[in-house]
Amino acid sequence: MFELANQLKDFGIFAELDPEQLGRVASISRLQEYPKGAQLTTEGEDAEFLYLILTGRATVKVHHPSGGTGVLDEVGPGDELGWSAVTPPYRYTATSEVAEPIRAIVIRGADLRALAERDHRLGYLVSQGALRIVARRYGRAIGSHDDLRVKDMRAFGGQERVIWDNGKVRLTTEAVLLEVDTDTPDVIPLESIHEVDVEERCLVLRAVGGDVRSSPTEHVEELAALVKDEVRRVRLAYRRVGS
Repeated sequence: MFELANQLKDFGIFAELDPEQLGRVASISRLQEYPKGAQLTTEGEDAEFLYLILTGRATVKVHHPSGGTGVLDEVGPGDELGWSAVTPPYRYTATSEVAEPIRAIVIRGADLRALAERDHRLGYLVSQGALRIVARRYGRAIGSHDDLRVKDMRAFGGQERVIWDNGKVRLTTEAVLLEVDTDTPDVIPLESIHEVDVEERCLVLRAVGGDVRSSPTEHVEELAALVKDEVRRVRLAYRRVGS
């Protein structure tokens, strides 16, 4: 158990935990080996497990709008795979397949979430670690306030191409802007969005940092489809994705 706890602290998602907290996580963890060709995550399915890769390599793929699949990333020793098991809506965003036999620490997401419910400090630190993984995997510093501000200003200033604009919601090639008719619009970078929904004529963006909802808007289904296409384009363009 002590050795497993020491291995856990080498992964960014648990880097801020103290020894006692690492011990609790170790108690719900197990070592597992996977052969070449094994599938660890499946895009769109419930995210059941978090994998911390000790040895080996896996490819990460996502469905292309044309119907095929594209390889977006490759993960290896020291990488986390399946962070969706600890972040809402707990659904894998990509499919991962073992390219070289993998030895990994495996944690059931439900067990980790239950642990976080009993220790809110631990839960907060793990969620912050997960956000850092998302930022790193998407290839841009999502967590950097300065970078986000620059992006916000570019989007608000219209320096990138505008795809949709109905006076309240604007979709550009870099971001979704909500309430653009106000002095303080919400700007959500495309690479921070992991799911797009429609609820009661409102566009709902499941993004890093929490859900964001638009006011009721016309043709919202068409808008949601366009946002999904742009999010896929960003993922493919940067060849980086979390799962």
